[in-house]
Amino acid sequence: MVCVKPITGKGEDALLLPVAVAPTCNKRSNLDHQQHLLTAVIDAYDDLRVPGCLPDLGELVMVATDGDGKRRRALTLLCNVEQGKVPGKELLLTLILFDLYGGMLGVTVDYDWRHMLKRIRVRIVFSSKGMQLSLLGPKLDTWKVQALFKRHGVPCLASVFDNTDKQNVPAAVNLLVGMGMVADSFGDRRLTNEEADVRVLGALSDYLLKPLFGGVDDKGTKVSLEDALISYAAAAFLLFVIFSEMGANFIPHQLYHDVQSTIKNLYVVVARQLQDPKNNGVANLLFFLLGTNELEKFFGTLRRMSPGMTFDLLQMVERIEAAARVEAIYAQHPDLDPGSRTRLMGT
Repeated sequence: MVCVKPITGKGEDALLLPVAVAPTCNKRSNLDHQQHLLTAVIDAYDDLRVPGCLPDLGELVMVATDGDGKRRRALTLLCNVEQGKVPGKELLLTLILFDLYGGMLGVTVDYDWRHMLKRIRVRIVFSSKGMQLSLLGPKLDTWKVQALFKRHGVPCLASVFDNTDKQNVPAAVNLLVGMGMVADSFGDRRLTNEEADVRVLGALSDYLLKPLFGGVDDKGTKVSLEDALISYAAAAFLLFVIFSEMGANFIPHQLYHDVQSTIKNLYVVVARQLQDPKNNGVANLLFFLLGTNELEKFFGTLRRMSPGMTFDLLQMVERIEAAARVEAIYAQHPDLDPGSRTRLMGT
């Protein structure tokens, strides 16, 4: 299912507009099919923006996806193959080492923080490989992290280490927040190799999470957009340094690519907002509104409308309008929204 949504606004102003439904089975759908679907949707959207048609539609600036293998490759070939083609490059040229690759569609790709945070948790809690941040440090796995939490008085929520639930987004967030709490407890003393690695992971967690949740720092001060971009830049460089040294012993190659691509997308979105006078700057731009969080919410509403929690393509098409009406009610009365463990902290 392909939907369009604003990247600013709350409530009814942030509702999704379903625009395409197609069978894209991961095993049977080929690369050409994925590219054709994405290109057709983007071209059709641009056609609707002609004067006198639907003037309220804004420019399409990004594509957000959960990033399965074929879709990832299709988007890379469409959006990230030509040097100097990145949208908004006039404002981005001064950024050292910034990736200026773009593509024919004029959009960038967001691989969604929900999925990336879940995959970081999977690497630590579920994988036998664990996570290694330096050549001298130990492997951080579920047993090592549980011991660290207990030793430093960090609340050990059962959901964080529940190895039967890989889709729990709040558990992934709590894991990274807990690592930050462990790192903060070290103080200024000389650190062991393990503690040094934990401090680095705690810093990385802070850089990634702070802009997502209201942008409030540890003193309760709201983080500005500039500070948020600085935080993501720090995360990008820290990831680059660790991955250059440790490679897949740190995180898988695809996860590294997806995180860096999403940080790139955030900068491009801000640049394009600043360039277009119709966007009123970036005052209403909230990073947690990017990604597929609202699509996940919409899909959850569709599932709750089915007695068996599953449906085929025809049933999905028939229920989309009703689901959109339900979402409009949730926007007016957010207290009625049941939420989901697969969404980014209920946003």
